[in-house]
Amino acid sequence: MTVTGVVALTGATGFIGSHLLSHLLAQGLQVKILVRRPQLHTWLPREVEIITGNMHDAQAVTALVSGADYVIHCAGRVKASHPHHFHQDNVLASELLFKIAQRSSSLKKFIFISSLSARQAKISHYAASKFAAEQCLIDSGIEPWTIIRPPAVYGPRDTELKPVFDWMQRGILWVPADAKQRFSLLHVDDLCHVVSHSLEAEDSEQNIIEPDDGTADGYDWRDVQAIASNFFQRKIILIRAPASLLLGLASINLFASKLLNRSAMLTPSKVQELLHDNWVVNSDHIWSDWKPMIDLKKGLYTLYS
Repeated sequence: MTVTGVVALTGATGFIGSHLLSHLLAQGLQVKILVRRPQLHTWLPREVEIITGNMHDAQAVTALVSGADYVIHCAGRVKASHPHHFHQDNVLASELLFKIAQRSSSLKKFIFISSLSARQAKISHYAASKFAAEQCLIDSGIEPWTIIRPPAVYGPRDTELKPVFDWMQRGILWVPADAKQRFSLLHVDDLCHVVSHSLEAEDSEQNIIEPDDGTADGYDWRDVQAIASNFFQRKIILIRAPASLLLGLASINLFASKLLNRSAMLTPSKVQELLHDNWVVNSDHIWSDWKPMIDLKKGLYTLYS
């Protein structure tokens, strides 16, 4: 099935959103995006319809959704110096979008890119906000919808996992406390293909899916160490950072971010996510006919070759 029509995309200037934007345009779809300051993003393609505004602006969100056949909600806050920032931007802003989309007569499907962390809502403020946003969509009356819960996503222009890979290129792998933690990974190109598959799926059901790169039972840090060592052709030393050290650094970082009025990525709440022992997707929560193309070995080539 070839999808045609207009897609309203939020978060188009972020890491995942920018890849999705290119992917959707390559499919021949018309795309509308919401941007706070378009003048700062001169790279945006001319064929994209740009709505100036933010996710809290009802008028701008209405203009974004108006006439759209599909809505892909990718926007969200991933770092903050206070929990209420997560609630404002991940819950309240999403709720506004859901309310406006629910009233749209043109909408055929709604896709929400959430996070695997929503599966453990009590573990962090971020996880709680993503789970709450999912519940808002479920209760919104929109149908059909698909919630995508990706694990750790990496790829070109990524700023979170790329530093980890860069350290491994230098011969060091820093890991949180227990090197036996297991987690899934997903290359951003495969995530884009998951979204395409969801657009093409001829169903009227509500789905929560958990895609990964196809590695059964995910990875542990020693798996990553071995793969990266082979790729970079060098010995990589695995160094464990004690939980007490991570929590101490996170507390200092959070205090400094509040003084400087900046968002903080490393916070005590985030450390709880990092220390969780199982971030492996449930492989039952994905379509049987969808297959990922990029495992970690191939993914490293996209970053360094």
